[in-house]
Amino acid sequence: EELIEGIEPVDREVMEQAWKNWDSLCKPLRGLGWLEEAVVKIAGICRTACPHPDKRVVLIMGADNGVVEEGVTQTDSSVTAAVACSLARGSSTVCPMARVARCEVLPVDIGILDFPGCSGVLDRRVQNSTRDITLGPAMSRETCVRAILTGAELALEQKKTGVNILAGGERGIGNTT
Repeated sequence: EELIEGIEPVDREVMEQAWKNWDSLCKPLRGLGWLEEAVVKIAGICRTACPHPDKRVVLIMGADNGVVEEGVTQTDSSVTAAVACSLARGSSTVCPMARVARCEVLPVDIGILDFPGCSGVLDRRVQNSTRDITLGPAMSRETCVRAILTGAELALEQKKTGVNILAGGERGIGNTT
């Protein structure tokens, strides 16, 4: 509740100024569509009409899903751990895209099955994989809240280090089920 109460709305006045800035450029009005909308929203969040988000990070939260035991995927859960380590080495698919965007990639273990860890993967485990949803709840309410708060804490930690734009991602075999 304290975290939610601390969330401030975007600054609408700054967003209006950002729209004026965009609309003054030599281009069709609103011609860049969602790109302009995203930049204007970032302006409202950053509280400046000309945001310059120069310190960027993408947090990739990794956890496995117990439903994999039901044979719903083409691979087993070991792939999640392999991808987490690839992310840490900079050799996973998101890494070249992040480099182009001058964005750091930070993989996080929040529940990778039997993961011993590897260099560059942040350990924030709340559970060793979820449970099989065909047999009951994937996790308790308490664990779910702890996972959400862990994500919020990571975001706040990044903000304290000067990160001014953060993207969230996830990785886990069985996640689409």
